[in-house]
Amino acid sequence: MDKQKKLMIVLPVLILIMAFVWVPVMRGSGAKKSKKNMGRAVSGGLSAGSSRDLIALGQSNERKKAKTSYADWGRNPFILSGSPKASVLEGIMWDANFPKAIINGNIFGVGDETGSGVIVDITPTSVTIRNAATEKIYSLGP
Repeated sequence: MDKQKKLMIVLPVLILIMAFVWVPVMRGSGAKKSKKNMGRAVSGGLSAGSSRDLIALGQSNERKKAKTSYADWGRNPFILSGSPKASVLEGIMWDANFPKAIINGNIFGVGDETGSGVIVDITPTSVTIRNAATEKIYSLGP
């Protein structure tokens, strides 16, 4: 087959493909307008009328029903539940003047607040944390 015959076959096929792709785009197959707002058109520029239309659209009571709810999951995923992560003493950097403790990956000194309370004392082998109700001693090692 020579080039002209191939072109005569390929060109109409490409035109058909382009027609199927571009016709829906040109017709505006985007978001459908609701019956209530059928007469309104939101323009690209923001004039006083179009901004009122946008505000009215945002305040519309026509909301679609949610497909699922957190009740389907058994819990609300946006509310933290349960107790906070337990404090884990990972290490102690001992210095007689400024001792530091590594708790849950963060470095704290005496008087610093952790998630579970305030550090009261740091020794070479333990850390004492006091909260409103109790005082707990965390030790290194088994």
